[in-house]
Amino acid sequence: MTAMGQTAAIAALAPVLGLVVQQIVRTARTQTGPPSRNGVDAVPDKEGSVP
Repeated sequence: MTAMGQTAAIAALAPVLGLVVQQIVRTARTQTGPPSRNGVDAVPDKEGSVP
């Protein structure tokens, strides 16, 4: 009877655990790195020095 109770508990929690894992994976994939500099490179001025 204990084995049947454990099986029923696992069956009841499986969908919830699946959603939690899915949300963790989605969050890990969508995290971004440091903010970009908008793709602008430093351009030397007339004297040849970079600001």
